[in-house]
This record gives sequence, structure tokens and C-alpha cells, in this order.
Amino acid sequence: MPQPTLSPRTILPPIPRRLWWNLVLFILLLSLTVGLFSDFGTGLVNAREISGGVGEEVAQQLGRNEEEATRAAARRLSTEAEQLRSQGTVELLRQAAVKYEAALLLWHEVGDLSEEAFTLYYLGGVYKQLGDIGKALNCYREALPLFESMGERAGVEITRLQICRLQNPSHPVPYLECERS
Repeated sequence: MPQPTLSPRTILPPIPRRLWWNLVLFILLLSLTVGLFSDFGTGLVNAREISGGVGEEVAQQLGRNEEEATRAAARRLSTEAEQLRSQGTVELLRQAAVKYEAALLLWHEVGDLSEEAFTLYYLGGVYKQLGDIGKALNCYREALPLFESMGERAGVEITRLQICRLQNPSHPVPYLECERS
């Protein structure tokens, strides 16, 4: 009985072709760099001159792929949080809050102010549903300047309204009165 042939395809999960070639190029450049910079009496060679800056391109590509992976993880967490929030039970709302918090950290890491602002807004809504008014207000207050900095007028207005309603829970104040107070 012949033994199965081991190849990268049978051992490793499938890797997109572009990523695979970037990885091969990176390993090749790394091995070249180690060989070129080891001093065997021949002196150091500038790897940048030899590679023509290809190493920088590989590093930038890897950075983009890492950012894309972070964004995908944040989107997944936000989607899961929204699904949990829509079911409305206390336990699922708590789980949604945890997922929104994790997504918030990832959106902040990639510097996406829009997603960060909306995640803070939704997280404020979850805390409001849980009855944690202090945390809800904090989330809305953090989201407000982000919406303002982006010129997101609708986000600014609805966030101000939520803040007003939380600050005046026993008196449903019309929005225009909220603005004046």
C-alpha cells in the first residue's frame, strides 16, 4: 500500500495564492538578508539596494492583511452582538455588551472613527436596556464627539436625544427642550 505524499496542501489549510506568494517572497528576502548581513570578511551589503525595496512592499502588504483581518473580526463581533441584542434577554444583552466592547477595541485599533462611534452608540443602547444608565451615558458621551468630528449630523442628533432622555427619565422632554437645558 503506497504511503500518501505529504505536501503543503495536505498539511496546511488552504492559503490564498496572493498571500502564499507574498509569504514565499518574504521568506526568500529574509533568508537573503540574513545571508547578506552575516559578516564573513566580505563586508555588509545593503539589502535594500539588492531587493529594490521589495521587502518594504511585502511588509506593507502584511500590514494591510493584518488590518483587514482586524476589521473582519470587529465586523463579526458587531454582527454577533447585534444578533444577541435583538433577542433581548438579560443574559444575551450582557453577552452582547461583551462583544460590542471587544469590537470597540478593534475598531479603535484600526482607527475607524465611524465604526467606533456607532459601536459606542449601540453599546449605550445595550446598557440602557440593562438598566445601567451610568454606562449608557458614558457610551453616548464618548460617541457624541466622534460623530461631531465626522460631521455625522444624524448621529449627533440621535445621540444627544438619547443623552437627554437618560438625564430626564421621569419627564419625556421634547428634543428642542432638551437642547435648551
